[in-house]
Amino acid sequence: MNYFILPTEIPLLLLSMNLVTTLTFSSPISFIAIGIGETDVYLKKINPITIALKSRSADLKTNLVVTLKDTSFTFNLNYAKDPRYTQLNVYSAITPNSFLTNTLNTKELSIMRGQYSTKFICKRYLNIDNNPCSPETSLTLGTRPSYSINSPRSSSQGTSL
Repeated sequence: MNYFILPTEIPLLLLSMNLVTTLTFSSPISFIAIGIGETDVYLKKINPITIALKSRSADLKTNLVVTLKDTSFTFNLNYAKDPRYTQLNVYSAITPNSFLTNTLNTKELSIMRGQYSTKFICKRYLNIDNNPCSPETSLTLGTRPSYSINSPRSSSQGTSL
C-alpha cells in the first residue's frame, strides 16, 4: 500500500504483536529513532530502504523517526490487534493537489481525495490520525489507504476510513 506523507504531518501507524509491518522508502535510510518505549517495539533494518516493525506490547504508544538523505518522516506508533495494512511504501506527498475529487460527504465531514493529498473539511471537532480538525479550518494530509477518525473528547480507538 502506498502512503503519501506531507512534511507537516505525523501519521498514525498501527502495529501488531502477531504481524510484522514493513516500511519501504524511496531512498536509503540514514537514521532511525524510537521514542520512549523502545523495548516495546521490534525494529530491524532489512535493507537500505526497508525496515520491519512489530509491537511487543498491547500498550504501545510511542513515535518513530526515519531520516532519509533529503527528508524525514515521523510516525505515531500504536498497538492494533489486526492492522489493516502491513506492507507500506512511504513517499513524500505533494501539496496542493489540483486533482481533488469529492469522495465522501457526511454530516461530520467532507473528504476530497487526490493522488498525493487528501483534504478534510470538518463540520464538527474531530481528530484525524491525531491531527485536530475543526469547523473553522480544513486539514490536508497525505493520501493513504486509511485514516483513524475520532472525536477529540472520546478515548476510543476511533474508526478507520
